[in-house]
Amino acid sequence: MAREDDVYPVHVVVPATDGGSVAGRLADALAGAGVPGRVVDTADLGGPGWVVGQALATGDALFGWPTDSPAAGATLSTEAFARELEQSLGLARGAVQVGAEVALGDTAVDPWAVPVLGDFRAVLVRPTGHADEDGPTSHAVGVRFRRCERAGLDLVWRDPETPADDDTLDQLPLMVHGRRTDALLVWRQGRTTGLVGLRGDRLGLSGGRVEETWLHQPGWRPVDPDLGHDGREQVRAAFVADVHDMVSPEPAPGAFAAWGDPVHRRAAMRRDSLDVAELVAALGLPPEVVDVLEGREPDDTVRIEPQTVRAAVRADLDRLAERPGLMGRMERSARAVSPGYLVYNAAHVAVGVAVLAAFLAGVAPLWVLLLVELLVLAQLVDLVVRWRSRRRRTSAASAPPDHAGQ
Repeated sequence: MAREDDVYPVHVVVPATDGGSVAGRLADALAGAGVPGRVVDTADLGGPGWVVGQALATGDALFGWPTDSPAAGATLSTEAFARELEQSLGLARGAVQVGAEVALGDTAVDPWAVPVLGDFRAVLVRPTGHADEDGPTSHAVGVRFRRCERAGLDLVWRDPETPADDDTLDQLPLMVHGRRTDALLVWRQGRTTGLVGLRGDRLGLSGGRVEETWLHQPGWRPVDPDLGHDGREQVRAAFVADVHDMVSPEPAPGAFAAWGDPVHRRAAMRRDSLDVAELVAALGLPPEVVDVLEGREPDDTVRIEPQTVRAAVRADLDRLAERPGLMGRMERSARAVSPGYLVYNAAHVAVGVAVLAAFLAGVAPLWVLLLVELLVLAQLVDLVVRWRSRRRRTSAASAPPDHAGQ
């Protein structure tokens, strides 16, 4: 039997000339090869045109347990399976894709992923507070978002006028910038619903870190091969159950523990027919989340305009200077070009000189010299910028008031 680390997920993609019939024949073909998995007609996901199967493979063959085999392992090669399926369905050669990375037209499907089709909408939910200090205005660089507040929670979503190809799943986690609390990304695409649990980093220097994920898709049907009649039915049944757990995992008992009631949350997440409103309520979220996911916006929605990179960086530094702790003190010292900051820069220069001397003496390698000198140069550039900025602030503060309008 192949080791678990030798097994990897694959998709089988078949054009849906007759969706229901093709899905059934793909399931029969997998089951006939002794391969457990699952299949779906993408019409059930909001994007008709394909039938997709999920299974496991090892090497260049599908992973299963035919009844005439003594143990689980490699069965039919992925190439041979694709050619046989094409012949049985009367399809042209190359019409069936079997592999770890496949495509549904222009939509790529990566390993362990599922086909997600249809219009995409997502809402980031985070605790209310400091909305003007960390998030939408600081990291929505070049991107327009909208937000509102409900029941102590801040809801942020992409402006509907933003181009649909914008990668919101990458941008919205940046809104957790500077927070040490949990945040939740709720998204819908077609009939697929997903959750992404995020945690703000301790230093507040980056966006939210992905802690856990979950998604629900309707329409999948399991593929259960024949268990045989050789006295090993229970062992084969356990193998089939293990494969199903790998291709369609259930949420962990403690998943998304920071959100809502655990009993209602788990019940809502385990339903075959997902009720999005029930799930949102079970997570302790306001009903406006459902409204946004369905294309409706609350009356008090606020538009967050995009910023330039320079403005966003300046705003981040302004907020950093107002924070307590070491990072805040360092930023305030740098802004004032205080004696401590000058000593800090002098120490950088001293280290740079020492490393240069060590390099000339043949002690330090070239890469160390280049790295240290780049750091020293960056610090000196920072000193010049800070010095000029302080001079501008001093000049502006000492300038006489403008009485021209009086």
